[in-house]
Amino acid sequence: MLKTSVHINRFIRKNLGNTYFRNIHYLKDTTKTSAILTPGCLEFIESIHNNNIDKYHDVLELRKQNNEKKQYFFREDTAEIRNSEWKANELPNKLKNRNVEITGPGNSKKMIINAFNSHADGYMLDLEDSMTPSWYNVINGHHNIKEAARGELVDYKYDNKGNLIKKYEINNNNKLPKFFTRIRGLHMLEENVLVNDKPVPATIFDMATFMYHNAKYMIENNKGPYLYIPKLESYEDAKFINGLLNQTQTELSIPIGTTKVTCLIETYPAIFQTEEIIYALKDHIVGLNCGRWDYLFSMIKSLPKNHIMPYRDELSMDKEFLEDYVHQIVNSCHKRGILAIGGMSAFIPTSNAEENKKVLEKIKKDKITEIQRGCDGAWVAHPGLVKPIKELFVEKLNGSDNLIHYLPENRKKFNNTPKESDFVILDNDLRKNINISLQYISAWLNGNGAVALNGMMEDLATSEISVFQIKQWLSNREEMFSDGTNFVLDEDSFEKVLEEEYKKFICDNQVPYANRNYELAKKILKEYVLSKEHGFLPDVATKYLNINNGFKGVRWDDATYNKISGSRGYVSGLELTKIRGEYLNKFLYEDNNAAYKFLGTSNGVSAVNVVAGGNGIVGPYAGGWQHNAMKNRLNMCLPDTLHVSPEESANCAIE
Repeated sequence: MLKTSVHINRFIRKNLGNTYFRNIHYLKDTTKTSAILTPGCLEFIESIHNNNIDKYHDVLELRKQNNEKKQYFFREDTAEIRNSEWKANELPNKLKNRNVEITGPGNSKKMIINAFNSHADGYMLDLEDSMTPSWYNVINGHHNIKEAARGELVDYKYDNKGNLIKKYEINNNNKLPKFFTRIRGLHMLEENVLVNDKPVPATIFDMATFMYHNAKYMIENNKGPYLYIPKLESYEDAKFINGLLNQTQTELSIPIGTTKVTCLIETYPAIFQTEEIIYALKDHIVGLNCGRWDYLFSMIKSLPKNHIMPYRDELSMDKEFLEDYVHQIVNSCHKRGILAIGGMSAFIPTSNAEENKKVLEKIKKDKITEIQRGCDGAWVAHPGLVKPIKELFVEKLNGSDNLIHYLPENRKKFNNTPKESDFVILDNDLRKNINISLQYISAWLNGNGAVALNGMMEDLATSEISVFQIKQWLSNREEMFSDGTNFVLDEDSFEKVLEEEYKKFICDNQVPYANRNYELAKKILKEYVLSKEHGFLPDVATKYLNINNGFKGVRWDDATYNKISGSRGYVSGLELTKIRGEYLNKFLYEDNNAAYKFLGTSNGVSAVNVVAGGNGIVGPYAGGWQHNAMKNRLNMCLPDTLHVSPEESANCAIE
């Protein structure tokens, strides 16, 4: 067990008169922790974890081996799956129309309520890329899911004087969107929950917690359960997820296949295994989603290091390799009887009517392209986009729910990478990537994973493209072009430009609420870019989320930990207070023991008098504030009220 100075919670279970320590515990309390991580929920998480952890490590090891080879292609050993006739389970009627889905972070009550009231066909509450995975956010996210599923989630807005301005609540009289939850990917760990001293994989934690609290309620009320599964890379990944689904349903006495999932195709290896992923999950899967921003990031990361791509804004959906990406997803989905959901347009509406019109035209153009390629639906990031995009789908689909009967023509060749055409990387491209990275990381550290920057909704996926492009350009010593003198990007020139952009950033940015994180954001960006080890931005940044107010936990040895934990170290909070009260009642009243009392002392003389007259049952309390108050009354004023110095009375009492 990890021995730290932060709160540790353990539980006991009793069986046939014997008592066993459960090997799962969490490291931090929030105001919502006890409502989510109940003893029953922890037991459920531990059971799912223990039955699947070895398979989880096998899947990650296979990922590592495949990524080290950097060989991505349609697999020969799974060709029979691609070439044989089969279909996924039939789509439920409720999930046949998913034209417009809105998404947003799970930690924001207001955004969740606004999404429920947006009249979208679906709403995906996100525990992943658009939400910083701090423990506070994770627990609040799961608590919000539980309340939102039951229509009970509310939020309040107050003015500076504490007066209520507005109450936000879900309008249960409206037709509400289908409610999906995106859990975290297989690459992430939940560092705050340990089993046998090791962090629980975030996928297992999120799926088990979600299912334990919500699955039966959702089934009984025809609300699901519906999940989004991110960052799959292979057939084996999908089989692992299917195993988790089967076990959670079995342990909850839910028929297998009841839980429906949509998988995001947002990694480069996965685009070659779309049909295999559908096959592995055919009892549960209802759709694939085009997670194009993550896909671009994964592509840049997966291709050889010398395969350089232009600045991210030039990687638009009209490029041939991205057209083929969507074609592969649509073809696989419709061939196997499930829906293909288009990607996110990161543009967001503005308060300027003229500018807003231009933004909406860009978004409509993007969605028309997806419809023409066969997508049955699309994502939006803002409630203001739901109505126009829904109207667009109704018009283009002639009132049909979907385009599932449309099968694109098979292509002779799959263009899976951008052509290495002639392009230059501008000095300004580097500076824009640095600026976006600094702003996003600062906000991310502040708990905000979905950040509006320059009229775009940046989440972890879009920002990771920026940081990894800097890393790739530097590792290849790419030439940066500018109006003045061109330069080769190396460690020295990167640090020089970083310092220049940092000075501009701290004076002019769109994340002033995160100002305490500016310096740390620069440190993280520098560490990520200059390191050869990190694949994902959170590989560097997450460790800083586990340091509250700049303080780190202290690690104790077993003897010290057991001593301070007492005989019931697994008990905490209200339960511990009750036990202490019961003990004192028994000690003082039932056993009639004399109480040892304390008297406050404000100086050395009073401390001595208490010791002398206390006869071993009354002792002095060397109170620093009392001591200071006495000195102030005697005009011996101290420099400030925090200068607490009870040394005199304490030392006299000891003597």
